[in-house]
Amino acid sequence: KKKFYDEAIEMFSILLKKSPNDAEILQKCGYCHQCKNEYDSALDFYLRADIIRPDNLWTLQRIGVCYRSLKNPEKALEYYRHAEMLASDDLVISLNIGYCLLELKQYNDALQNFFKIEYLSSDSQKVWRPIAWCSFLVGKLSQAEKYFSKIQESERSAQDWLNMGHIALCNGNRKAALNFYHKSFICMNSNEADFFAAFSEDIPILIEKGIDEQLIVLIIDCIYYNKC
Repeated sequence: KKKFYDEAIEMFSILLKKSPNDAEILQKCGYCHQCKNEYDSALDFYLRADIIRPDNLWTLQRIGVCYRSLKNPEKALEYYRHAEMLASDDLVISLNIGYCLLELKQYNDALQNFFKIEYLSSDSQKVWRPIAWCSFLVGKLSQAEKYFSKIQESERSAQDWLNMGHIALCNGNRKAALNFYHKSFICMNSNEADFFAAFSEDIPILIEKGIDEQLIVLIIDCIYYNKC
């Protein structure tokens, strides 16, 4: 509870020597490593706990988290699907399934999953962003624009403004795109490296959607020199 994870791991390791098949201790060891971002070690403990005490929702979800953190959404999806079978009405599990599908580039399936959450959830705002982004990726620009516009301006992140810029650019509205990109840049404290890193991740998507590479270069220059 005081976040002394190294000390906790040391104590739990002593307990494990006495009770090597105690699933709860294995879970806690895994959690300590997860809190230290040591996902490989955390996963090892969680998988051992899962063997001893299968079908435990807490463990299954933590395994999913670790696999996602280790950039293995396919394995994460496998465990989240298992968790979903045990708790079909758990929208947090459904949300994570949607993100796994998104990371696996199964955009239509991800979109369908997020719409289901929006329909069932009393707090549908949490899926507006992924619905908007998935809509953009499958070419439903009006729908993407609609869902990003639902997010209040005061709550929009640098990534939100960036994504809105992409939508406007693909819609042929360069002036609006520049405005959104500039707001994203300002949200990043006008840090050129951060903005370029975030923008660069999406360049292949923009090119795939027909945006000329030279135009992309001009837009980035325009943002940096505040000419928009």
